[in-house]
Amino acid sequence: MKIKILYAEIIVLLCLSATAQTLPSDPQHPMFGLNYYVPAYDVDYATKTDWYGSGDVDGDGDIDMDDYNSPITGNDPFNDETYRGDTDLDGVSGTSSDKEIILEYLNGGRTHINKWELETVEEKRNHLTKALAIDPTDQISALSTGWICTNFSSQTFINFNGTYQIENSTFAENTTNLQYDLSHNGIFRIPLRKVGTVVGSGVAHAINGVYLGSPENQDATAFENRIYIEPQTDEIVEVGNYSLNRYTKEEWYGYFYNNFVSQWMYGARSLIDYDLTTNPPVIDYTHSGLLSSWNPFQEAQFPEDKDLEYFPGIEDNLETGEIDNFIYINETKVNKTISSGQVNDGSINQYNYDVNVLWELTAGAYNPQNTIDAIHNQTLRIRDTTPPVYNTETGEWNDSSGGPVTALEERVVTGDVCKSDTTITRTGIDVSGNEATHVTEILGEEYLGTPYLVSDPHAGDTLRIELETEEIPENVGGWPEYNDDKAVFTMDYSIEQLEMKNLEWLKKMTFTATNECGNVSPEKVERYYWKPSGTGTDEPVASLEDMVLLSNPTGNNLRIVYMGEGTRNLDVDIYNLKGKKIKDNEPRQFIHLKSENYSIADLPAGLYIFLIQDVETKENTSLKVVHVR
Repeated sequence: MKIKILYAEIIVLLCLSATAQTLPSDPQHPMFGLNYYVPAYDVDYATKTDWYGSGDVDGDGDIDMDDYNSPITGNDPFNDETYRGDTDLDGVSGTSSDKEIILEYLNGGRTHINKWELETVEEKRNHLTKALAIDPTDQISALSTGWICTNFSSQTFINFNGTYQIENSTFAENTTNLQYDLSHNGIFRIPLRKVGTVVGSGVAHAINGVYLGSPENQDATAFENRIYIEPQTDEIVEVGNYSLNRYTKEEWYGYFYNNFVSQWMYGARSLIDYDLTTNPPVIDYTHSGLLSSWNPFQEAQFPEDKDLEYFPGIEDNLETGEIDNFIYINETKVNKTISSGQVNDGSINQYNYDVNVLWELTAGAYNPQNTIDAIHNQTLRIRDTTPPVYNTETGEWNDSSGGPVTALEERVVTGDVCKSDTTITRTGIDVSGNEATHVTEILGEEYLGTPYLVSDPHAGDTLRIELETEEIPENVGGWPEYNDDKAVFTMDYSIEQLEMKNLEWLKKMTFTATNECGNVSPEKVERYYWKPSGTGTDEPVASLEDMVLLSNPTGNNLRIVYMGEGTRNLDVDIYNLKGKKIKDNEPRQFIHLKSENYSIADLPAGLYIFLIQDVETKENTSLKVVHVR
């Protein structure tokens, strides 16, 4: 049964957007693990906690109470796929001891479970010893399989360190009597290397070695922090033992891109050689990459500072960007903390402020506390630089920020009162000081107002004033009064001579007002003045002045009352102002103080002359002006 776990000292370069990037083509690049140990990441590897004793019992990628309460147990975790639950590394999974470790982790008592790069030297030594006891490589019989030391060293390397795309590696080739077990690739997640040495008189031999330096001590040349293992017996060997007595040659094995042949390939190379014949051992050779200082974040490209235009709701839609060219390895965490300097008080600080984005990366032993390249402060400069906009339909200023706008207005009028051009300059200034101007030009605006009648002393009068002379004195009887709210005006009048029977003369006087723009008042005032006709003798003309017209002005009926003594037969005829008879009534008998009604409903509205004559004498007349409404 194949366990889906692929580890190696090689990692895949991915950006956070999951877009594959080209790995460095130089096989000596320190990212291949020549110095620091970084567990490999595989795009097909499903979980973040898939290694022996991780505590993720159910394999869902997280360690939680489901794992603590899991009923999954096993007596052979290495082979029955219960390896994640054996947290105490005793070869049995799901025990109370295993669960206590998971609970301690969940309660914050420990920061990890069997994570090599976070362990101290002593924790690593204990971890390695327990893993070797579980690993079955030492149980393989060399006599029955024909395996030699290099095969045991390779199988231990596969189980502990692992390699990327192992099924395409040289370990997958059929070169031994017993094929390598590829299904446990990297199950222990420990950076164990292959080491070449000699035995006896110079016979080549292969063992394994592990660097035990703590996260604070990463001197890859320190021999005292190395531990060597005989994979056929799981014994820890020391200088002078059969397996470690003349020199060591530690090798790197992994997957890298070869530019020369333009393909990915596997290879091995020497990292560091020690001469063990001296005390302490002396370094004979050191690979340049082994001494290179490198961490997964050195080549990361963090988002740059940005200038952003303010808009309502920008805090919920911040364009922070992403981290690019970042070597994305197993269990990498990206933490983004945003702190805003916005002050919501309606002042300029509500629309113009800075937002700080703190990027923190954590990958294995690498974190912001001990890796300066893992932290970055990004500044988003949020500013309101957009001026307000004038709405010609509503006459209001609107600002994209939603803030208040101070509105100013200036009017300039050129021309005279009758016809002028007006320029209206409107200015809007928002809280941020952004200013906009809107200009409206009103060309040829004419004053259309007219004078209007304020009062008429004889409003509603029908008969104006009887004059004995044709001259009409100024303000006789009081003239009408006009006004104009803006322009200067002049009140004019005209006199029209009208021909009328039984009158010596009849004149019509029309008043009107005209302002300086030539606009005439629609309200005219008309008055009539007349002089009765004489008989040609020195005697005054007898007149029927004792005739009284009631309800004048009138609408439908006119009442005429004779105030004299006795009885008279009178003829009542109606004329328009041009002297044309328009109604000839039958004579009637008028009796002292008795009224007679005359229907005038058929007459259009206007002024009419009522001529009342004595039927017998024809000389005694009464002239009355009636206003029909």
